[in-house]
Amino acid sequence: MGYRSDVKIAFYLANPREARPEWFIALPFAGLKLWFDENYPVAVAKDWSAEIEYGDDFICVSYSDVKWYDDYEHVRAVRAAFETFDEAFGTNDQYPRANWDLVRVGENVDDIKVDGSPYSSDRLRVSRQIIFD
Repeated sequence: MGYRSDVKIAFYLANPREARPEWFIALPFAGLKLWFDENYPVAVAKDWSAEIEYGDDFICVSYSDVKWYDDYEHVRAVRAAFETFDEAFGTNDQYPRANWDLVRVGENVDDIKVDGSPYSSDRLRVSRQIIFD
């Protein structure tokens, strides 16, 4: 079976509502959605039964119970998408047009990895719950 993780990735507009009317938000989001449709490795999402969620200013991809190792082909494809995202939205600029965040939670209690574009707003967070089975 091997070591498994839950992973969530968020692509979102940087400061979408800052000094902009509500109707304007849809225009930059269209660019975000177009990038996602053309560049995100959809085969990975399908192969790993990912859930994709669309909001007003974000797109989230959630993977459950997957083997998330940097040398796996699926993970390399997602990492390559981050590079095209960085180029398309200027994430290395001081004022990027969009950002991405990634959180991976492993099976061990202390195994949490957080990653993201340089000026990300850290919109993904981990919330732990105590459950009795």
